[in-house]
Amino acid sequence: GGQIHARAIGMAAISAACLLSGLAGVWLESIIKRSTDVPIWLRNMQLGVLSLLLGIVSMIVLDGEAIRRDGFFQGYTWVTTFVVLQVSLGGILVGLVMKYADNVVKGFATSLSIVISSLVSWWIPIFQFSPSLNFLAGSSLVIASTLLYSSAGTVQSPLPLTAHARDQ
Repeated sequence: GGQIHARAIGMAAISAACLLSGLAGVWLESIIKRSTDVPIWLRNMQLGVLSLLLGIVSMIVLDGEAIRRDGFFQGYTWVTTFVVLQVSLGGILVGLVMKYADNVVKGFATSLSIVISSLVSWWIPIFQFSPSLNFLAGSSLVIASTLLYSSAGTVQSPLPLTAHARDQ
């Protein structure tokens, strides 16, 4: 009883997160593509400043004492610096994808990056990753859906367009 209840709550939470993430992605895409007067670099800076403020508040609340005692860069290594730079570049790439592609392409890119990262981890012994049957099935679906989406071409609407809709 309890395990089934926990799984149901977990599935509901994951489903809600997926739905909200999709809605947020489409909403963000509409804002970015609608406001052509604001360059993508400025939009990235605006979103980055908001994230920075939230991160600083979180950092002070969770690690304020350790930062005051040992400094901000305590425990940083070259790996930490590399990860920070990688995530920063990833944010810029997401902004470019949102500007010049769409939310569906971003979803495919994210899914493919997870699959590729996992496959690379499989060949690096230190990670001790071995793909399960579920992983292989999911990866196959991601790759197949990406191939289908990218090879689909344009779809003709079955309904005739009005002159106004055709001109836009």
